[in-house]
Amino acid sequence: YTSNRLYRAILKLFCEINVTFPNFVCGTIVRDKAREAYEKGITADLIAMFLNKHAHEQMFIKKELDDEKQMPSGILINENPQDSSKKAVKGLMSKEVSVVPKNVIDQMHIWEEEINCISAKEGMIVYGFD
Repeated sequence: YTSNRLYRAILKLFCEINVTFPNFVCGTIVRDKAREAYEKGITADLIAMFLNKHAHEQMFIKKELDDEKQMPSGILINENPQDSSKKAVKGLMSKEVSVVPKNVIDQMHIWEEEINCISAKEGMIVYGFD
C-alpha cells in the first residue's frame, strides 16, 4: 500500500506492475524485471530489504500469528490479534524479521547468480611453444 511515487518507481525496477490504484500497487516479481534490476546494480538483498522495510503493518501481524502457530504445543497463543497488534508490529518491525517468504528470496538469489556466474574477460592465444 503506497501512494508515494518514488516507491512506485522503485517497485517498477524489479516488479511487473499488474494493478495500480491511488494508494495501492499490485505487482509480480518476474525474472526479466529482476534481471534488469541486477544489471543496474540492485541486488536481491536490496530488493528484500526494500520489501521488508515498506511492508504493510498487517504483514507483520500475519507473520507473528504464523510464527505463533508453529510453536510447540502447550504454549498459549493469543487468539485475539487486536490485543497486542500495535506492540507486535513495532517489535517485529524493529527486529530483523522478513515478511517476504524465504522461497521468494531464494528465487531472487538464484536469478541474481545467473547474472554473476559467467563473466567475459579479454584473453590472448599464444602459439609456438612446442
